[in-house]
Amino acid sequence: MKRTLLFYIFTSIFITSFSQKPFDDPNDNEYLMTKTVNLKNAQQSVSGSPYFAEDFQRGIIFKKNIAIKKNVNLRYNASKDLFEIEFNQNQSKVLKQTEDIYVIINNKQFVYVPYSQNPDVNGYFEVLSDGKTISLYKKYNKKIREGKKSINSITSDIPPTYISKETLLLVNNDEFTELPKSKKGKIKSFANHHKELKNYIKDNSLNIKKESHLIKLITYYNTL
Repeated sequence: MKRTLLFYIFTSIFITSFSQKPFDDPNDNEYLMTKTVNLKNAQQSVSGSPYFAEDFQRGIIFKKNIAIKKNVNLRYNASKDLFEIEFNQNQSKVLKQTEDIYVIINNKQFVYVPYSQNPDVNGYFEVLSDGKTISLYKKYNKKIREGKKSINSITSDIPPTYISKETLLLVNNDEFTELPKSKKGKIKSFANHHKELKNYIKDNSLNIKKESHLIKLITYYNTL
């Protein structure tokens, strides 16, 4: 999981001013699946978007901590839990889903956790903090909430809608612990050092319901 150094090196340099063809390298099969996504088949009847960000954004693809593709247009389909790579106006390609491959897009790092690693937790996660003892991941999820037909002529139909959900998880030796909403619950989620954590929160006026403050707490925990 130790990709932090590479993350900071490449996030500062990956956007360049020149354009580049998305697929001009014979080694593209290193990171591309054979399946494609037809962009014209998007579900127009569903309100909202299945994507983390609707537009493609420039990013870097890494394989085994080596940048194998730079300046590639990516976007995360949170509904299908896959990364699309822009191919042309009608189609996008799909990134291979393997723990060896991860991406940096818009200063965010996403890694893939396979089923074999944890039967209850899998798919893509944003790495918020990568520490020697514990790390903090975020899971994005979008599901379709069913619509409702109007029961009379006064009200309107409610279309099906994409509903977003975000989940924070502590990661320790590939064990994932979902963090509860409450401050007390979050502290209990740490394996030990509860007293030290409480004192650190108090001394530094942290509100660990905020991600930035929670990251500070995790950084401190990794020093204990």
